[in-house]
Amino acid sequence: MTTDTTQEMEPMTTQTEQTATPGPPAATTPDPPDADIPPAGTGRDTPGPNHEAATYRRRLRDTEADRDRLAQQVQAMQKAEVERLASRLAQPSALWATTELADLLDDTGQVDPDKVANAIEQARTTLGLAVVSGTPSPANEGRIVDPYTASSWSRAFAPRH
Repeated sequence: MTTDTTQEMEPMTTQTEQTATPGPPAATTPDPPDADIPPAGTGRDTPGPNHEAATYRRRLRDTEADRDRLAQQVQAMQKAEVERLASRLAQPSALWATTELADLLDDTGQVDPDKVANAIEQARTTLGLAVVSGTPSPANEGRIVDPYTASSWSRAFAPRH
């Protein structure tokens, strides 16, 4: 029995000696993302459960990133709408000093014009914000000028009566 054990140990020793021989270090490469997938022909052609879980985690992270990006875009558009409705203030962005966006939304997440109007009045009284009386208009807007009664160069230099 002793000789059988020795014979079995000799090949193991030989393998250990072969791997322990000094030489250039083996080039190590990072594991590819599909390291969990066994090579073809090993009896398992489908990916393992770890690979499937990693795929779901990756898809979840991508979906969460998309959700966060879209939520930021919606919030920016809601703020722009509130500032558009508050454009009668001299500084519409000053409204955010007294109000949060969530306070100006209705139950469906839309900007509520009545809540914005109340917030504008609150900001005016609290911060003393001025209200712009209207938009400036060109001097002759809406007025029809008769070309025959309009002043001309000849009338400008004509003698006065």
